[in-house]
Amino acid sequence: MLLFPVEFKEVKKISWFNERGSMKMYKSFGIQFYHELLEKISNNYEIIGYEKVYEKNDKKTLLIRHDIDVSLYDAVKLARIESQFNIKATYFIWLKSPFYNSLSIEHMDILKEIIELGHDIGLHFDPLNYEEFSFEQNVSEESTILKNLIKKEITAISFHQPPRSLVRSEIKHISNLPQVYSKYIFDTYEYIADSNCVWSKPIEKLLDGEFD
Repeated sequence: MLLFPVEFKEVKKISWFNERGSMKMYKSFGIQFYHELLEKISNNYEIIGYEKVYEKNDKKTLLIRHDIDVSLYDAVKLARIESQFNIKATYFIWLKSPFYNSLSIEHMDILKEIIELGHDIGLHFDPLNYEEFSFEQNVSEESTILKNLIKKEITAISFHQPPRSLVRSEIKHISNLPQVYSKYIFDTYEYIADSNCVWSKPIEKLLDGEFD
């Protein structure tokens, strides 16, 4: 999913979320279009990471987020393209993904490359992996594993199939990590998603630097 801009006290901000780190080639989802998209946004917005998500500023701000559900191979392709435009994204890694093993040597090398390209790493956490869980304890455990794996601080947490209790929640942090479904982020940023290769909002407004 891609996420995009809303006006907040005269501040236009964007949060962009790619749900699967996918490179599927449907209509405006090809490599060439992605280059064009990144060129446009790099000219129109200040791109930040989640370490600044709760800071207020007077600039048009863009967050790029990729929840990596399926493929780290495709994720690093996105990371390489973004680096060509000096664009930083946050890649949320699912430690218990049924589709890839982030602890394997091959995938550890991919994570290393993503970091070396200038991107941040976040934790993609699935509560359904636990019969009984404590957000603080389980998130802390997984974030520690991921932090030790990449030898770098984790910048935020996203949820795979997020619990309703957390969507637009007043909870800004879990285990000291910004959680991307907080009410503040939803109220400050307008999400434009590309789930199932269908834009949830008109992509032209992003390309033109315009917002509803």
